[in-house]
Amino acid sequence: MNVLSAFQNDLFLSEEEKQTGFWVQDNLHIAHALSPLYASFQLPAMTYGTKQGFETLKLPIYQFVVKLADGKMYQQNIPFPGDVNDRLKEHQEAVKPLLPRLKPRLYEYVNEVFLPFYTEVKRNAERPLSLKEAEEKVKELHDFYKKAWQLHFEIVMPRSDLGMMLEELYGALTGDENTAYVYDLLEGVMNKSLETDQALWELTDKVKDSNQLKQAFTEQKSEDIEANLLGTAEGREFLKNLQSFLNEYGYRSANSHEFIDETWVENPLHALSIIAGYARKDYDFKKNYEDVVKKREESYRDVLAKMPECEEKEQFKLFYGWALDAWGLDEDHHFYIDAMLPATARLFLLNVGTLLADHQVIHQPQDIFYFYYDELLEVLKTPVASHELIVNRKQEFEENRHKKTPPAYGTPPQTGEDPLLERVFGKMGLQK
Repeated sequence: MNVLSAFQNDLFLSEEEKQTGFWVQDNLHIAHALSPLYASFQLPAMTYGTKQGFETLKLPIYQFVVKLADGKMYQQNIPFPGDVNDRLKEHQEAVKPLLPRLKPRLYEYVNEVFLPFYTEVKRNAERPLSLKEAEEKVKELHDFYKKAWQLHFEIVMPRSDLGMMLEELYGALTGDENTAYVYDLLEGVMNKSLETDQALWELTDKVKDSNQLKQAFTEQKSEDIEANLLGTAEGREFLKNLQSFLNEYGYRSANSHEFIDETWVENPLHALSIIAGYARKDYDFKKNYEDVVKKREESYRDVLAKMPECEEKEQFKLFYGWALDAWGLDEDHHFYIDAMLPATARLFLLNVGTLLADHQVIHQPQDIFYFYYDELLEVLKTPVASHELIVNRKQEFEENRHKKTPPAYGTPPQTGEDPLLERVFGKMGLQK
């Protein structure tokens, strides 16, 4: 029987915990098997972040505890120990001043906390590091992950409150039982995902306007596109524009919640392949977006026309303005936190991996992702060859990727669902 370190013992779901608690696999957000190093950063950050963030917002739940079993993330919800109704009142008072400025609040954190840290992480990804420096910077990154996920929850949770308030007013003023229709009135809000698509379509238009570029994208294999573009002055200019795009939008990967996957900024083929696909389509991003906005504005006017003139209608209009301003928050926080944090962390960790490879600890930089956090700190203190460990971990990771795991462990709580809590966290959130 393997004896786990204190860190790993806290990271893994024990057999006793499986029997005594109720743990649900979060297939909605992170359904895949996690690499050891990513799990070492993400899971403690979520456990810490929910505890701190939920207390800041006075949410009627104590925290989410997340642990690892067969490479998958399982979550247990810890109920608030006090009176839930009193706590909900505290929560409403805590979020009330936040609702008019949810998106500006996000960007204050982005500009004052996240982007400055990412700049430093990128600097450390590109410069030579000593073992001692690498150890210190890895610890700083681990600490920042916890801070980032505390802010993550503090940023995103109040938007749910605003949505619920808008739904309730809409239902009361229109009599429509389908109060979720109010979210159709928020479609077409510009966000970082749409912004990324728009920038890709603008690059695609350059391809469509040039026979030379069009040939490079439509008559070659995807892996040959960059080489063909490098062969012409027009192609090289296009690649410069693409690099500007990647510097702004390229800190992402196909799987945001992982360190293993290559990011767009590392390899332009990811963006080039998307542009190649777009080049074969007859689609006008600008017109389509304008049509969605026009439809949303018309639907909003129609809804207002059905509402009686009263104080509640004015309140609905006020809340709607706040919600419209904030509705890009979902995609924008994902862009700057869920995607950019692991993407920049990956580049730094690969640099640390290069350092470890130079010290014969591992064969190649990517092997670093198969250490757990405590093991990584240990080999940075005392570089010892870990090749057999990495081989075993890679095999275990591949097995976990294909392993069928139970959707939950333990017995669901027997207490009835609280409708007030269900409004905040949703039905599935309470069952976890």
